[in-house]
Amino acid sequence: MNTLPINWLTEGLLDFEYKKYLLLAYLKAAKTEFGQHRLYPVFSDLIMHYRNLVQVKEHKELV
Repeated sequence: MNTLPINWLTEGLLDFEYKKYLLLAYLKAAKTEFGQHRLYPVFSDLIMHYRNLVQVKEHKELV
């Protein structure tokens, strides 16, 4: 399964549409893993990415 780097949102191109498709591809792969009852690496990655996105959102409001 493809994984997202920790800082996938801020590294490389800052193109909204590109980042959206990157995230959708990752979520589609995660859904496939969940469908096959494989939770281990995917679920912990999703939790980490969710926490990072919430942190980015909070810091964005401060700026």
